[in-house]
Amino acid sequence: MILYRSGKKRFRLMALVGLVCALLLSSGEAARACGTLQGLSDRYWDVQTSNETRRRVIKALAGVCGDYVAYESDAILLAIFRDALARNIERAIIRKSFEAYWCLMGSRDQQGYAGLTAALGRSNCPSDTAVKAWYVVTVSGANIRAGADMGSRKTGYALRGTLVERLATQGDWFRIRRMSNETGFIHASLLTPFRKPTR
Repeated sequence: MILYRSGKKRFRLMALVGLVCALLLSSGEAARACGTLQGLSDRYWDVQTSNETRRRVIKALAGVCGDYVAYESDAILLAIFRDALARNIERAIIRKSFEAYWCLMGSRDQQGYAGLTAALGRSNCPSDTAVKAWYVVTVSGANIRAGADMGSRKTGYALRGTLVERLATQGDWFRIRRMSNETGFIHASLLTPFRKPTR
């Protein structure tokens, strides 16, 4: 308990952060706060991890990890989702995370992708037409801005490899949407069209 004193008034404040975190973790709502993809991958593949913990990792992945990058992360997630199916983790949980990463379109030519989509379905996956509006950040990082000019307020940041959807074009700027549904503007020179990876 924290004691706060203002003049003659005293207020007792509970340290809620720890309580809230404990409640989130115990209720499985940690899925909203992904953490890092590498951290969750390490936790999933740990030999001492139980299937229940693996199930929680799959749920957490639906939160879209901030360190996701096109192609490389798709390969990591493909292996995890295929293994989760083999372990009989509920398909609805796997499907939710699979769809959160736009159905791992960067790994669609990899071994096992067809089997995964056959098991999970593709009804909520992007069409090939939709994929044509996808771009990848090609520089070490790109500012996301509120408007289509350098003077606009920065609203976010996208690392190299971040996958975005082009919603509109304004001059040399693209209005984009990230997997997390964050929208904003990125200068077109910082992006390259998404394509099937070459082996």
